[in-house]
Amino acid sequence: MEVSIGETSGVAQGDGSYKLTYDVGSTFSLDGCKITVKVTTKGGNPDWLEGSYSYGDLLGMIEFYDAENLVFYDGAAYADHCQLKLKKTVDAPTIQTSVSAPNYEERYESTETIQGDMYIPLLANEYNIGEGANNQDFVALSDTIRILEGARNSVLPVDSDPFYQPYKIDASIEFNWSTDVETYNGFAPYGYNSDTQPHAPFYLTEYMFNGTSLELSSDKTRALNCTINKGETVNISLQSTTQNRGNQRYWLPFRLYMKSVQGEIQNSWATTKNSNVTAMLVDTDNPTIQSVTAPEGTYASGQHVPITVTFNEFVNLSNATVTINGKVYSAAELSMNNYGVTAMLWYPVQDADDTTVTVNGMTGVEDVFGHTLDTSLYPSNSIADVTLKSVLMRNAPTALTADYDNGKASFTMNANMEQVYKTVYSNYHTPAGTDPKEAPFRLELRYDSAGEPIHLQVYLDTEKEAFTISDYAIAPSAFDRTYTVTLQANEGTKADPDWVNVLPMTRQFTVAKKVSAHTVKVFPEANDADYTISLGKTTRPTLKAEVLGAGGETASYTTGKWSSSDTLIATINEDTGVVATTGTKVGAVTFTFTADNGTEDTADDVTGKSEPYTVTAGDSLALVIPGGASIVTRVNQPATVLWSSNAALMAPNKEFNYRIDLYEGNYANEAALSGRKPVATYTAGKDKTACIEENVLQALQRQYPCLHGIGLHAAPQCRR
Repeated sequence: MEVSIGETSGVAQGDGSYKLTYDVGSTFSLDGCKITVKVTTKGGNPDWLEGSYSYGDLLGMIEFYDAENLVFYDGAAYADHCQLKLKKTVDAPTIQTSVSAPNYEERYESTETIQGDMYIPLLANEYNIGEGANNQDFVALSDTIRILEGARNSVLPVDSDPFYQPYKIDASIEFNWSTDVETYNGFAPYGYNSDTQPHAPFYLTEYMFNGTSLELSSDKTRALNCTINKGETVNISLQSTTQNRGNQRYWLPFRLYMKSVQGEIQNSWATTKNSNVTAMLVDTDNPTIQSVTAPEGTYASGQHVPITVTFNEFVNLSNATVTINGKVYSAAELSMNNYGVTAMLWYPVQDADDTTVTVNGMTGVEDVFGHTLDTSLYPSNSIADVTLKSVLMRNAPTALTADYDNGKASFTMNANMEQVYKTVYSNYHTPAGTDPKEAPFRLELRYDSAGEPIHLQVYLDTEKEAFTISDYAIAPSAFDRTYTVTLQANEGTKADPDWVNVLPMTRQFTVAKKVSAHTVKVFPEANDADYTISLGKTTRPTLKAEVLGAGGETASYTTGKWSSSDTLIATINEDTGVVATTGTKVGAVTFTFTADNGTEDTADDVTGKSEPYTVTAGDSLALVIPGGASIVTRVNQPATVLWSSNAALMAPNKEFNYRIDLYEGNYANEAALSGRKPVATYTAGKDKTACIEENVLQALQRQYPCLHGIGLHAAPQCRR
């Protein structure tokens, strides 16, 4: 395998990995170059399968990781690591563990030339070198033995005795012949050892003949002292292994051999008729796990650990599930092969993982005979020489924003808040006194790649479990400037830092060239009637303004303050533009927005005025709480309630008190309070403010556990 960018190739590191370094020069660009991966395989399927006994989708993987100044994009997201999967599909073989043969008849004739041999068709009746035996079920059975036997032997410990597959053959054979010989005595039909005919000799463990166990030859190839009567149908049931197969084409015989039953007599014949012929492979063991291994090394979150699970025999893995480090994975999730004596698992190291890899167990694994995996003796130890690095700060960030407005760059950041990550954040820095708590993150802000970057610390708000970053002031200049913001994570300690770029969290913003404020335009009301503000109604306007340059473009700084021409008639929130009436005076009032041009010097301020608004008393008595107002109090602190009313204007020269009632809950209107008793009552004068003493709301909360909200009802009361 070769990996390169242009003419630059990766350099072997001695641990199986390669390091590829490409100099981007002063352009900081790959100049259209691509990462090229060249993979050379061993060849076709026979070469791939040599000694492997693995089938299905066989996966190889090339992983790029720890990328610096380079990110990978998969069409949906960016990351500093990437996997290239190399898949070779090897179709699973036909697995056949038993076969039933047709009923074959054969005639053996001796004319002037005596034929002293009988080749009895058993599992096939024809054979030639090019096409082989003419029963494909038999061929599949033999090939299954090849796979099972080869798989077992490929994983046997060194110096172990080889494994030979046991099998069993049952058959009924009718013998008849033309001569006066009444009885045949000699070897029972057996697998013949021949250099020219593929008979695959037996290694017998038992040979039952008409229900009687025959004595076996010393080399286990034949059964002795067999007697067959003329016209008799004999029943044979034998068990053998492949130990004596040698270099025969098939792993078990498809026909049997014996000397002619009619004797060596000219012009004679003999016949055999087979029935009820079956052959089956013998297996009584449950598969077990022999070993679990992986290449030595340290694997970080996002990488894959190639785990090899070795069994003692060939197994079916298509329905397997694997528990790794306590989590259950399907075969598909681990890109596992379907069949084999080994299972290749690609374990993805989790964001928050253990320090080691342990295959805790497997289910859904069985051999070709249906015997399920036996894990009773499997020790479930962690894989030797494999270490995991997780809870990496480079993987923690989930979002970053960077924006510029009114001379300030502002930022937000989110990160993984699982407990294991929160523990790292919390332990990173212990601030002194009221100093903010630093998080293991910072922003690198660059405008000119040749200049020194600016670093902005990220802080952890432990109460809100959120991150904060201070705004950074950048004054506009005579030309546009684009800034690059790169989030950096500290994978060392605060005292001994190791800052790495989180390149997928790279953002940019543009500081447009400076446009000085020249004109302030206050947005007009949609209807002329909206310039009348009635104290008898609750509606109050919210003013907005735009700050423009000399050419009509938006100014660099749109900040400023609102002010009122008569605060006895109406006030305006200097920041939000929300108008509030006082109820003290009626009449005309205008509102002014003063744009500060981004400086404290008033000499460059620019103002814009609204059209006049007229505040009237209205037609009915009213009391208005400012829009959006709510009672907010800190623990052990008082709360202030504000409102306005036209009561003094409706009844001039009268003294007024206002009663403030507190209700448990939240209510949309006064009608909803009907029949309800307030939990507290206050009285205020016509200055229209009331203060709820410290601890009152907390006391009400304790007294009324369901007091999740406060309903405020204020009513003017005329004192006579």
